[in-house]
Amino acid sequence: GISGISMPQFVTSTIDTNPDCGMVKMLIDLFHRMDLTVIAEGVETDNQVNALMELCVDKIQGYYYAAPMPISKLKEFYKNQMLHRNNSVSKME
Repeated sequence: GISGISMPQFVTSTIDTNPDCGMVKMLIDLFHRMDLTVIAEGVETDNQVNALMELCVDKIQGYYYAAPMPISKLKEFYKNQMLHRNNSVSKME
């Protein structure tokens, strides 16, 4: 069966023009009631990420995190992200 659903960019981008996020919240709530994992696609701004996290979306993807890349570059990208994350954590300690 279906375990997840993607919300396309035209839906997630409405967060920038509609701060109360009514439609997006309604969709996320509906999909969660259907026991589906909700993936927000095409996320590009801090505002969108913060709102989607507040609305309890399950996964976020988009240019906010990285541009699409070939699998050959993914390993290096992931390694750099983990290095950056580890450096950030050690600075907090």
